[in-house]
Amino acid sequence: MGAIRREHQRFRPDEFVAYAFANPVIRGHAIAAGGAALRSRGVWYHVAHH
Repeated sequence: MGAIRREHQRFRPDEFVAYAFANPVIRGHAIAAGGAALRSRGVWYHVAHH
């Protein structure tokens, strides 16, 4: 959420759900969450995070 806030100033994320639409895949220290959801200012967004 910190990276999103730094890179996209219009977002103020307060919730991030990695498994909202699909199960995350964990490989070593990385998580691929193609079905993630992010809430910013009360609005939910469907996002892919790798």
